[in-house]
This record gives sequence, structure tokens and C-alpha cells, in this order.
Amino acid sequence: MKRRLEDADMGAERERKFSATSGSHLSLAAAAMSDDLKQMVASMIAKEFLQSMMASTTQSTNRFGNVRFEPEEQTNVNAFLHQKLGKDNLTRRPGPGGTRLTYIESCKAIELANKAFGFNGWSCRVLECKEEYRLQKNDRWSIGFSSLVRIELKDGTTHEDFGFGQADGQRDLGATIEQAKKHASMPV
Repeated sequence: MKRRLEDADMGAERERKFSATSGSHLSLAAAAMSDDLKQMVASMIAKEFLQSMMASTTQSTNRFGNVRFEPEEQTNVNAFLHQKLGKDNLTRRPGPGGTRLTYIESCKAIELANKAFGFNGWSCRVLECKEEYRLQKNDRWSIGFSSLVRIELKDGTTHEDFGFGQADGQRDLGATIEQAKKHASMPV
């Protein structure tokens, strides 16, 4: 029995010596590394760190679409949505054939949605925007776009709708495209 304990002590002593020798070899190896190699190792570590950080942000716990409306919020939203739209929310402009067109401006629609659902209780996303036609007559452009837009509430309720926008008779193609796309993306 005594011999076995001594053997165990000798084994432990040998292990300590090996660890000390290995550690000193590692520190010698680190000291012997060139600056380029140290830079490369540091760069690899930084890259791994950034990738892990990016993975954690792209796999975030975004809860939008999964947050229930509280009963009081539901009551308020329901009451707000059943109100008649006041004339102060509507805008009129001349239409074809001497008619007057009534519409709601996009900034007013956003303001009303914020009042109804809260500034962070809804989102709007253009799923598709497609050019339907483009005409140039003399030096003037006419263009039309259709779009598919999705409105999503914080509880996951969604509504999708199509919109169409056109701009006619403008000299600047960029301005024509911008106007038509904006009109197409607000299918209120």
C-alpha cells in the first residue's frame, strides 16, 4: 500500500513537471511568433467574434407580430376604427373631366395609424412594386406602377392590398417614376 501511494506521488510530480515544461514551451512559442502571425491570429479572433455578434443580432428575439393587444387597447382601437373619417383628414384635387377627387394624403394616413395602433404598433411593407407601362411622347414621360403592400399589427394581424400609381406628362423621368411609385405604395 505504501508503495502505491509513493508511485501515485511520483506520477503527480511527473505530471506537474510536464505541465510546467509544456507551459514554458507555449510561452516560448508565443514569444517566437512573428508580428505578422500575431496580427493574423488577432484578426481571426476578431472575425470570429464579429460573426458571432452578427449571428446573435440576425437571430434576434424580435417580438413584433407576437405581442397581444391589451383589452383596453383593443377597445380603444375598435372605437377609433369605427369613427367616421372627418373632412379635415381628406384632401380634394381636380380630376379628369372636370370632376373633383377626394383622397387621404399618405402623411395623414400614417398619422391616423399611429393614433389608432401606437407609433410602434403597426408596420407597412411594400412586398412588390412592378412597372406596368412607360411612355414617352415628345419630351414628356408617363409611367404606371402597381404594388402589393402589407400592413401588419403588433399582434400579427395582417392586411394586404394592391395599389396603382401613375404620373403623366412630366419632363423629368426620375420625378415621374418617384411620383408613380409613391402613389402605388399607398393603397389606402
